[in-house]
Amino acid sequence: MIMAGFCSKCGAALGEGVRFCAKCGQPVKADNSDGAVFKTPRSAADKRKTIRKKSKPKAEKMMQQGKQITDNIYLCEDGKYRWVYEMPVLRNPTIFILVWKILFFILLGIFVFITIVDAVSWSNFFIGRAVGNLMLFVYFIIGMTVILGISMLVYAAIM
Repeated sequence: MIMAGFCSKCGAALGEGVRFCAKCGQPVKADNSDGAVFKTPRSAADKRKTIRKKSKPKAEKMMQQGKQITDNIYLCEDGKYRWVYEMPVLRNPTIFILVWKILFFILLGIFVFITIVDAVSWSNFFIGRAVGNLMLFVYFIIGMTVILGISMLVYAAIM
């Protein structure tokens, strides 16, 4: 049997002159007048280019392609359930707080390490240096918060 193309739904090889895919039952449409049944499958690069051209958000594509089961769960054409969750970054500070806590504890660890090293090596001037280290720690926390706030605004604008 001479191969005429591939099914657009499941990718199975189609024989010449067939009207339905033997694997999934998808109707086969003639592409042109010379009797070619189906186009050959596209390469992964071609698929990526096509996906980039489409500007619809993922949730909108899910809503159009599949059956909505709940507010966030869709049954898609390929028989798989997909969960879509979109979080407004500016209204929900969860990401900001999580990243802030991570950076805070990293800076706190560095501050504690520097304080311990200063206590061991500078026993006479320890109090003055500890206060200086504490002020430096506070400045770093304020700067980190400002930079993190700006980066969250940029991230929200991109999304």
